[in-house]
Amino acid sequence: MAPEPETSVSASCKVVLAANVARGLLAEVNEGRQTLSTAPHLVGFLANSDPAAKMYADWTEKTCKDNNFRYTLRTVSRDDIEDAILVANSDPDVDGIIVYYPIFNNRQDQYLQQIVDISKDVEGLSHRYIFNMYQNIRFLDPPENKQKSILPCTPLAVIKILEYLQIYNTILPYGNRLFGHTICVVNRSEVVGRPLAALLANDGACVYSVDVTGVQQFTRGEGIRKRHHEVMDMEGNFGPEVKEKASIYVPAIGKVTIVVLLRNLLRIVQNRSRNRVQPADAVEKPGTLESVVTQAE
Repeated sequence: MAPEPETSVSASCKVVLAANVARGLLAEVNEGRQTLSTAPHLVGFLANSDPAAKMYADWTEKTCKDNNFRYTLRTVSRDDIEDAILVANSDPDVDGIIVYYPIFNNRQDQYLQQIVDISKDVEGLSHRYIFNMYQNIRFLDPPENKQKSILPCTPLAVIKILEYLQIYNTILPYGNRLFGHTICVVNRSEVVGRPLAALLANDGACVYSVDVTGVQQFTRGEGIRKRHHEVMDMEGNFGPEVKEKASIYVPAIGKVTIVVLLRNLLRIVQNRSRNRVQPADAVEKPGTLESVVTQAE
């Protein structure tokens, strides 16, 4: 498939499509997939009625089928999600697990993130993965350094887009490749904004992490005076005026995020084969979801 044309909206703004970025990553994923004798199996859990979550699940299924990965979507109730995850943890036919959030509130969803077996956590949301990310620990098995830690999909997708745009200086050593760049992340969520800010800072960038004001349509476009910004739209929050200020604009990153998800799945399968760790048994874990609900109430 030929690359989609990247358009120039004005003399100073180039629009970069996520499909073109995803294509190179997909080639890397397919190369790794060919080294496996069986297709990795990804299981998604949908326990909400969020149309965006269903759309994400549908795109994931299509991408998996197109690239010889197995995908199963399991629709469950909120009351059954905990047990469903524990069963998938112990199922040898399941290689990776993704849960489509939000389901409850932040605290209860965070609990669910922690019961996903680390050997199947393709989202990189378990405590150990998050700890490694914030501490800039890139491997699970130092000093051998054969098993790479898993990073959250959407923040990593942004990093891969920056690499595609050649924002990273590959001449510099790891940890300094964004030195001299100032980056503003307009989001401070635990699954996107904060991890992204940490990844950028780990690579040497000066990062400003801000959040929304809560006032609808509050804008200060005149405050952006320079015209060489690179802007990536993760949530569809930018209007067409952004093209008057940005030199590079990426209108969506969803296709890159899904390819990164498959990349994480492939890496998890490879890590497990190197470590030969069996998935955890489906046993009752300390601090059940019911206790979290009770405390929250």
